[in-house]
Amino acid sequence: MNGAAWAASGAGIILIGTCAALLYFAGRHANRVHQRVRPYVYRLIILGMYVGSCAVVLTALGEYVVRLEFTIVGLAGNVQVGLGHEIVVIAGVVFILAAILGFFLEPYPAVAWFALATPFVVALSGGHLHGALTVFPVNEWSAQISQWIGG
Repeated sequence: MNGAAWAASGAGIILIGTCAALLYFAGRHANRVHQRVRPYVYRLIILGMYVGSCAVVLTALGEYVVRLEFTIVGLAGNVQVGLGHEIVVIAGVVFILAAILGFFLEPYPAVAWFALATPFVVALSGGHLHGALTVFPVNEWSAQISQWIGG
């Protein structure tokens, strides 16, 4: 593993930790935030959780996490083919729908935890679901960031 993959993993962990801390403080001090601003704060936290977990899943640390997930879920049955694969794909679709609908319709702290778990569930499915929901957005975001930086 190269250093950039570990740096991206670290950045993802830092982003997830920052969003979790913001969730904690937003829950405790929600009465101090204006009522019209609160949904946007939660939307930013939800987006941060999703981006951070995508970064973790697609980098060096994600390789170990996904391998551990395959081991644990594999105890119940094979997730590469058959019924196990269908269950994982359906769970991935349910998680992403919960995160998207929660993001737009009802931004609430619990949705952030769905957004955090979505890339990890989708990584188990592999294939198109994994590529469309984790790899494609992260590639686009990293290209935009590198263009913004001037690289």
